[in-house]
Amino acid sequence: DTITFTDCNSCMHIPNAFTANFDGLNDAFKPKSNCDLVSYNLQVYNRYGTKVFETADISNGWDGFSNGRQSPVGIYVYRIAYAYESKGEILEFEQTGKLTLLR
Repeated sequence: DTITFTDCNSCMHIPNAFTANFDGLNDAFKPKSNCDLVSYNLQVYNRYGTKVFETADISNGWDGFSNGRQSPVGIYVYRIAYAYESKGEILEFEQTGKLTLLR
């Protein structure tokens, strides 16, 4: 028998930069998960603490726009809250970090 172990504590893969230059490569900040999530929320804030993006859909990433306008190149802060079920129990996690918007 083969036993496969998936460590869902680190199942969220989060890039630290994206280009948002419409070349079709890395145009959105979009975390990916290898786990079967039961909840997800992503928030992105600018350097002044203003929320510039929020979604509860992991397939929806931030395209570098806020209020219909391109956000300036620079450092932003993200907060991701997510949960998954393991052995009948819901496990909740939160991650924060910095990301760089490039053009």
